[in-house]
Amino acid sequence: MKKIALMLLLIPAIANADVLPTRSLEPVIHIVEDTIYVTDKKGNDWAVVTNCQIQRKEVKEFTVRSRSLRAGTIVKLNDNKHCEIKTIQAA
Repeated sequence: MKKIALMLLLIPAIANADVLPTRSLEPVIHIVEDTIYVTDKKGNDWAVVTNCQIQRKEVKEFTVRSRSLRAGTIVKLNDNKHCEIKTIQAA
């Protein structure tokens, strides 16, 4: 019974991740307006919402200096474009 209660508490936490480790991400990303879609190595898709509008053609790289993606983390998309992550949600 304790295991079931624990799983019920963890389900909302999985759907809205606060932290997404960068080492668990696949190297392919998809971009739509202000959202970057990433996939982890388990096959789960995540929507990373940023504070800036993004055009696919202006993205040359996806660099994060920290070991995880979380709200407030800055991602580098090219030499001039740096965006701050607002939220991370299951896609």
